[in-house]
Amino acid sequence: MEAFIVIEADGEKQLLEMPHIRYYEFAVRNFKRHQVLSKTINKIRKNIIDLSEEEEKDAWYEFHNTSINTLIYSAFTLEGYINYYATKYKIPFHDEIEKKLTTKMKWEMYPKFKNKKSLSKTTLGLIKEIFDLRNDFVHPKPMKYSASGKSKKDNSATARLEKKNKGQLINQLNSIIKALFKIDEDENMHHEQQPWLKIMIKQPRKKKK
Repeated sequence: MEAFIVIEADGEKQLLEMPHIRYYEFAVRNFKRHQVLSKTINKIRKNIIDLSEEEEKDAWYEFHNTSINTLIYSAFTLEGYINYYATKYKIPFHDEIEKKLTTKMKWEMYPKFKNKKSLSKTTLGLIKEIFDLRNDFVHPKPMKYSASGKSKKDNSATARLEKKNKGQLINQLNSIIKALFKIDEDENMHHEQQPWLKIMIKQPRKKKK
């Protein structure tokens, strides 16, 4: 799972870690586990499975945990990749302003600096979407609910993630990375030699009425 490339730095050959590959693996494995658990959760909801109270709690815990982990490790993949990219290609201003930039800003600026080409607004929008949701989890704020019992739309991070198709999340991650490959021949060639995008989730087609 650990991956490195050889680079020239400080007058010598050094190994540069590729952390995004590890985080991508974690994201995909959590998604796969979440898919398996979805079947158990559906049976619990329909009351057609015989589990103890503790076993049900464990199933729900792991179901939510793998959902959150899929999101978090997807964000880690993007952040790890663009920081690796900056080091590999020696983006000159990376060290000076890195802490002042959001991950979306890095994805917008670094490839453009190297390739003189920009990622599309759609791709940058997908990055923002992932990090907006991720930030709500790592910077949690309490939600307010009506004490009168009147139902109110739950817009919490947990509720929004639960509604989001996790396969779609992995697809978004793959789409972002492949968009970079389209404008950066070096990264595309390296991936062809050492592929690490291992999964593309095909969403089920809607049945025609």
